[in-house]
Amino acid sequence: MNPDVKFLKSREFLALIVCFIIMFLLLTFIIQGFTLFMKILISLFNTLLFFIINRFIFKNSYKS
Repeated sequence: MNPDVKFLKSREFLALIVCFIIMFLLLTFIIQGFTLFMKILISLFNTLLFFIINRFIFKNSYKS
């Protein structure tokens, strides 16, 4: 009886550890994906801002 209980407890503990590992991996993947998405957004915004500033500067230079 005791060995069975110990075996069950160890299995439950192992399952818990596996669940935690899977959750951690999923979380890291989600965070990495989010950071990648944010980097892409920031780069796009920077290029857009750069083009707008260039247009503004060139328009001013053409006017003068």
